[in-house]
Amino acid sequence: MEDILDEFAYEALRRKVMAEADGEGSTTKVRKFIPTCCTSFTPIEAMRNVKMGSKIKEMATRLEAIYAQKAELGLDKVATITQSTWERPLTTSLVYEPWVYGRDADKTIIIDMLLRDEPIETNVSVVSIVAMGGMGKTTLARLVYDHAETAKHFDLKAWVCVSDQFDAVRITKTILNSVASQSSIDSQDFNQIQDKLREALKGKKFLLVLDDMWNDNYGDWCCLQSPFLSGS
Repeated sequence: MEDILDEFAYEALRRKVMAEADGEGSTTKVRKFIPTCCTSFTPIEAMRNVKMGSKIKEMATRLEAIYAQKAELGLDKVATITQSTWERPLTTSLVYEPWVYGRDADKTIIIDMLLRDEPIETNVSVVSIVAMGGMGKTTLARLVYDHAETAKHFDLKAWVCVSDQFDAVRITKTILNSVASQSSIDSQDFNQIQDKLREALKGKKFLLVLDDMWNDNYGDWCCLQSPFLSGS
């Protein structure tokens, strides 16, 4: 089939070159308004058209055969199951530090940023750790999250694995269950959950890690951070 596609590409290029050569020659202006198919129609062109038509029919027949084989082998069902059941691995704040090397400088820089008390308009500062997959973003966040200086500086801490499905209700509930002194919250009412989280964070310094964050919708972020504004 690849040979057929290559032949199609060659034929398309050949016709394009012939048409450009025909347009740039010593033809009259009237000739340029006549379709190329009418001016270049020769027995050889007719034979080429018949040949390409048979090639297209051959490729269509082979594609139909491949599609039938896919259905017989159940490959379409396998693809559907794979897409619906695969999920990104969850992450936690737990880390075994002796396994980590070469992150001391980065850890120190981020901790210094977090411990710096600077008044800002929104009362919420954000530190982003951005890199390609496998570069150690989650590990670095764990080292900062579990550091002794960080624990002393913040009244409350919460770790949420966001993953590719941004669920504001789930994220807010996870934060609330991490920082609230009462038992876990089972309510699904987003307004009620946010209101309780706002009360839990009110007047307190908190550190929140949103790990594996893919959503870049500014509206979703504004909605999620509304309760954060009550913090210290």
